Parts: sequence; C-alpha cells; structure tokens
Amino acid sequence: MSEKIGAKTGVKISLKFGSYTHHFHYALIFSLKQRKWLGRAHKGTTWAVEYNLLPSRYLLFETDGYKDERGASLKVNLIEVTSEGEIKSLKCLFSDHYVGRPSHPNKILADFIAMRPGYHGCLHIPDTIYTQQELDQILRGELEPLTPPEE
Repeated sequence: MSEKIGAKTGVKISLKFGSYTHHFHYALIFSLKQRKWLGRAHKGTTWAVEYNLLPSRYLLFETDGYKDERGASLKVNLIEVTSEGEIKSLKCLFSDHYVGRPSHPNKILADFIAMRPGYHGCLHIPDTIYTQQELDQILRGELEPLTPPEE
C-alpha cells in the first residue's frame, strides 16, 4: 500500500476501490491545507487512486459494505505523514453505519458518499475547494449521524 519516496518528499500510496454486484469499498484522502480531495482514479490491473503525500496531516475517508439492507460503515480518520515517510493514524473523527445512499448537511461528507462508484465503474473525484467552516466541523468531531435516504 505505501512506498517511501524520500524523507523530505513523503510517501507514495495506492488505495484500491471497487463496486461489485453486492459489495463496494472505497477510500479517499482529503487535504487539510488545500481543503479538497486529492488523487486521481485510474485503472491498471484494478481500480485505484494513487497519491504522493508530503509530510503533513490529512483526512482519510473510508467506506466499505453492502448495497442491501446489511448496509455499510463509514469512517473519517485524521492521519499524519511524517518526515520519515511513515503514515500514522492519529484519531477517528467520525464513524457511522448506513443503508442506501444517506444524506448529510456537511458538504464534504455528502460529496464523499455521492462519489460511490457504480457497478464496475470509476470513481469521479471533484476539484471542489470546501470552506474552512465545513472542514472545522469535521475536525472538531461535530458531525451529526447520517440521515437515511427518503423512501
């Protein structure tokens, strides 16, 4: 998953994603400094998003689960890339379980949920720059639970 690319240049990582008949999983890294999603999705032997991360702190958004009533889990972790090229998980800022495609008032979290790729599809990462207020809400751990989709 990770490869050191120099003490001052950080680390290179690749996060695989997929959406299959019943199951899906994906993870993305969010830049605290730039207030936007990083990486580009591409297809090699599998679908993946590749990153060259410099020493700093980032948010790691991850979801994994089923498309049916069993639902899925969603986690947001604060991570740090050290100057030695190590990745450390510092703190879990949000964790919830959901079914379907829930909504959320925080635009960053709502966009992450909406990015779920379709069946054998590609992940489309927007180039949106979010507000500091939206980011601070996540960093302070003040997110409300996910709202189930309307029937």
